Amino acid sequence: MRPIIETERLRLVALDREQIEAILDGAAVVGGVSISPTWLADDPGETKMLRFFVDRLRDDPGLAVWRVRLMSEARTATMVGHCGFHDQPVDGMLEMGYSVLPEHRRRGYALEAIVGLMHEAAARHGVQRFRLSISPSNTASRALAERLGFSVVGEQDDPEDGLELIHERTWPPEAVDHADRSGRRGQDSEVHR
Repeated sequence: MRPIIETERLRLVALDREQIEAILDGAAVVGGVSISPTWLADDPGETKMLRFFVDRLRDDPGLAVWRVRLMSEARTATMVGHCGFHDQPVDGMLEMGYSVLPEHRRRGYALEAIVGLMHEAAARHGVQRFRLSISPSNTASRALAERLGFSVVGEQDDPEDGLELIHERTWPPEAVDHADRSGRRGQDSEVHR
């Protein structure tokens, strides 16, 4: 995986342990991205997630390109959310997560980030199976997963997030609804981890 994945409107910037620690310490700019000053204050779960990543990256710094990435609007270098994979590929599959900040939702950023992540993992590492685990009550994320061609294949009881529906798909790029990427913007979910 490349440290920075570029899409039409976004730069998906991988964070190493030191950069995540800088965010936790209140840095205003990390990796060339202007960090939202309210991000961690508005959602304490995000701080917990970042601390988890710091611990994992301390044990294995090579995970940085697979883990958390800032979603940055390319034109302004403003953070619009974050995304990444839960871990390195396991049996040719990757699970993804994402969150779009409230003030940047409903602009298609989640769709663009997910497509960018899947394209990068498929093109550079041959990964062709992808997973999203989504709360049944998160209708926006479920609709986005369906729009992207994901199908529900089961459910799980996550110790942190409760009941989640497991959505999976293979990634042939031609399966994406190109009409959605060419002008009509979709809904971004509140949060998907």
